[in-house]
This record gives sequence, C-alpha cells and structure tokens, in this order.
Amino acid sequence: MRALVTDVCISEFGWELMEWQGYVRKKAELCDKVVVCSSVGNFVLYRDLSPIYIGHSIRGNRDCHAIRKGTLVNPEELKRVQHALAQAEDDLRQQQYHITKISPTDKGRLTRRSIGQQKFIPFGDASKVRKPYKLIIHARNRLTSCYSTGANYPIDRWNDLIRRLRSEGIDSIGAVGTKDAAMLPERVDDLRGIALSDVMDHMAAANFVMGPSSGPMHLASLCQTPHVVWATSRKQEVLGGEGNAIRYQKLWNPFGTPVAVLLHKKNEILSPRAILELTMKFIGELVE
Repeated sequence: MRALVTDVCISEFGWELMEWQGYVRKKAELCDKVVVCSSVGNFVLYRDLSPIYIGHSIRGNRDCHAIRKGTLVNPEELKRVQHALAQAEDDLRQQQYHITKISPTDKGRLTRRSIGQQKFIPFGDASKVRKPYKLIIHARNRLTSCYSTGANYPIDRWNDLIRRLRSEGIDSIGAVGTKDAAMLPERVDDLRGIALSDVMDHMAAANFVMGPSSGPMHLASLCQTPHVVWATSRKQEVLGGEGNAIRYQKLWNPFGTPVAVLLHKKNEILSPRAILELTMKFIGELVE
C-alpha cells in the first residue's frame, strides 16, 4: 500500500492552482491514501482525491510558494499543522503504508512544474447556478504591492469601466474575492466571501471573467471560462524569461481556455476605455 503526504502549502492562490494541486493529483495516481495540507477553504481543490485533509489558517504575505520573509503572523499555527502532518504520517506507517512525501519547494527553493508533470481537472458546475452572471469580476485590493502584476486598479476606474460595460449590454455582474482583499464597484452584486466551491460554480456558469492578474483569473482558466486580464509586461526569470502574456495563454492554461491579455508598464494605470475595447473585441472573436 502506498500513501502520498504533502508538505504544508502556504503559497499564493495562483501558484497553488497552477503549480501545486495538479502536481499533487498526478503524484496521487499510484497511491491508495493521500494526505493534503493547505488553507481551510481550499479543500475543494483536492476533493476528488478524497484526502485526509489538514486545513490551516496560516496568515502572512504569501509570495509564490511561501510566506514572504518576516510576515508570518501566527507561527503557532504552522507548528500545529506540521505536528498534525507528522502524526498522520506516523499513523500511516503503522498501518504498513509506504510513504511518498512531496513539497512545494526543493530544499527551500521554488520549483516550477510543467503542465505535463501535473494532472488538472475542470473546476465548477454551471448547472448548480440558477441565474448565471454575464460577467464575474475580481477587483483585486492587495494590501501589499507586487512588481510582477502591478498595483490595484483604482475603484473610480472600476466604476467607470462597469458603467461602460453595462452600456454595452453586460448588465449582470458579480464580484468575487475576500472582503479584505477585493473591492466592490458600483452596481455589482457582492459575491465576496462565498465558499470557493460556489465561486467555481459561478465562474463556470458565467460568460466571461475579468480583472487584473490574480489567483481568481487563473481559477477562471481552470473553470474553462473565457477571461480578460491585465498585468505588467515585465519578463520574469521564474517563467523562463517570459512574461505574463505567455503565462496566461500557455504556461498556466492547461485546457487552452480563451484569454485576452492586456499588458502595461509598471505603475501604469490602464484607461477603462482601453480595457473595454479589448473586451468587446474579445467577445466578438468568441462568437465568430
């Protein structure tokens, strides 16, 4: 008998979606038992594996695969789940399981995994949504800056963009995210704080998803819902010298989900008109 035991996952949501949960699923194919440790609300990412799930509430500034140095808020929670993982491993050994252990990092260093090293499944069930939205947005309100994705899109520009979208007939809009890290533009339904499984269902049912580069934009890709995203044009070593466009279009797009990417310079704030023009062109291409 074989068992897979993962290390604690405290990565950014996008990294967990595209670099970790698919890798866990691939490694679990030859195992009889799986132990997964991640954020309490992220169980749905691994639900199909029927895992022994150790949920945590570790808080801090998440940076790719780890908590950014010096920002871990509750170290006692990290110790708790590490102890729980060790106990689960001991229990499995006593049951004569052969243990395979995997970690989001390799000797403390970030490890990128190709799509071929992972097994992805579509997320979300559109049939569960009684009244689908035409558009789901994530109005990111990150509390700390991030050089690779840019600053938050200002709320006044979001309000302008929503008015423009509604004038084009996109008049059924819901906003997802957490209430402490996502804004609510005017005349948009508040879906912030709902369960991740419900977010997935709404995304799967929506016509398309929109927002600045963030974890929910990558979730849209796994829900196989077309999405419009804007991000900085900076090239990144961790992406093999490529930038955000190739990341959304290919590197982190296992199902080939349609996506329109609008790149901008660091600290540049795109105009609502530019985003609207790209969106309407994108929608036109989807219906052709």
